[in-house]
Amino acid sequence: MTMNILQDLVLTLFILSSAWLIFRERKVRLGVIVSEGGKKYTDGRQGIVTTIGRSLSSDVRLKEHSVSRLQAVISYNAKTKRYDMTEYGKIGSCSNGYRVASHTLQFNLPVEERCFEFGFIPTILSALFVILQALSVYKSFGSFKAAIPHIILLCFIAAAYIIRADRQPITESVFAILLTYYVDATMYGSTANDFTAGMMSAVIGVVLYTAFSLIMRLFLKIDMDKYNLHPIFRIAAVAAILGIIILNLALAEEKNGAYNWITVGPITFQPSEIVKLLLAFVLIVPTGKQFYSVNNLIIILGTSITCFVYGLMIKDIGVLLQFGIIFVIAVLIQNTNFLYSILMIVAGIAGCKAVLHISSTAAARIEGWLGEGKSLFESLTASGIFDNYDDYGYQPVHALVAAFKNGGLIGNGKFDVLKYIEAANSDLATSMLAQKHGYLILFLLLGMYIVLLFNTVLTLRQKNKTQQVFTCIGISLMVFAMALNLCGTFGIVALTGVVSPAISDGISAAISYGCLFGVISSTSMSKEYLNTIKKGELS
Repeated sequence: MTMNILQDLVLTLFILSSAWLIFRERKVRLGVIVSEGGKKYTDGRQGIVTTIGRSLSSDVRLKEHSVSRLQAVISYNAKTKRYDMTEYGKIGSCSNGYRVASHTLQFNLPVEERCFEFGFIPTILSALFVILQALSVYKSFGSFKAAIPHIILLCFIAAAYIIRADRQPITESVFAILLTYYVDATMYGSTANDFTAGMMSAVIGVVLYTAFSLIMRLFLKIDMDKYNLHPIFRIAAVAAILGIIILNLALAEEKNGAYNWITVGPITFQPSEIVKLLLAFVLIVPTGKQFYSVNNLIIILGTSITCFVYGLMIKDIGVLLQFGIIFVIAVLIQNTNFLYSILMIVAGIAGCKAVLHISSTAAARIEGWLGEGKSLFESLTASGIFDNYDDYGYQPVHALVAAFKNGGLIGNGKFDVLKYIEAANSDLATSMLAQKHGYLILFLLLGMYIVLLFNTVLTLRQKNKTQQVFTCIGISLMVFAMALNLCGTFGIVALTGVVSPAISDGISAAISYGCLFGVISSTSMSKEYLNTIKKGELS
């Protein structure tokens, strides 16, 4: 178990060094200073793009109803020391400052400050971890071919470091580390004599994760505000949702009680993963109109209800829960009317409660998790799974034994408790990893997700508002899915069938979560953010 100890040590150093980089003082001031009568709205740290509007996400928020949700955007050019303003609302004027409603805003150029260094530390540690994982796979299978996915990940880490202006690809490093566990899950059950199929699946999955991460980053570079592309993309997303739902209902196969699987040749995927992304796009993408306008409500409520009914029809609890979290976050971010937000969230909660009365599958899982005569608090201690250990609790009980009793602190590769348990490398992937690497890995995984969360939150202001909104939904879905999978695996909540991002085996998850990682990593500092800085100013 020496290799597991070395990996745990490297992961611990990676988490500590990343946390240090994230929370150390960073004086990055490269945006326009906006003030009014001595009141300062922004100090230049919001980034090269400054937004003015009524939206809660605006850098300069003006609450008058005559102000548009996105009233104006100011772009700063650090090379020419100039700024340009694009006005989307039609009520402002630029004489003696920018006049809008009852406000007169003054713009001042910032005193540039920056501090980017030491980013190579977590990069080197993440690369070292990938190498250790590659050596571990080679030891298991005795073939260098099994390390092909890890070579792809090393190239991914190197590319991320090279293209970043701040040389701190923390998000990409976390992504690469998690994907080494995806390789473990995908190759689970393969033997040294016949590992080709598992290895090829691992390569395909890693390529899909990284490729769709890149595709989403390129998509977010499109200036949808400038070309007014929001309505076009939105209608296209609604049409795609309807098409995928029809395809799912016509061709889906049943698996674990859910009709959410389509097989095309050797590939099996879940259409709901794509629907989830498209629903987020429909609900989140800004339109320049009031959230509760008639046209918006028709699209938002109509699409949400359609997806909700779709989740019921395919009997997938995990999908319903993820649709619910997307809806709630969309309401909170998009709506500036507090009363409407409360009413729509209450309606969403009421809809979730209705699931228990409509869906027998959902009700059975909840009742199995609660156990006989158990309170909600008692069920949170996983007591319900022991009341039904030969039925509902069969998977979680084996997961607990595999992770903690058999795996121990640093892992046990000699005996496999999960060998004959269904979905061991997907729904129960975290338990499978804990059995192999030790349950210490569960705490390290939690640490990496905390690093990912804080790094995302603290770098949000470096991008435009459309990307910020997408990133909020992306990181929320990632953390929510990880929590559902981990807690469901060990019986803390009902097992929903939600896989763990970048860990559990699954081609459809590689597409959807790959896109989400692309959204999240696009928020961090990139060369686009500093491409106007004169040569030689970055160390």
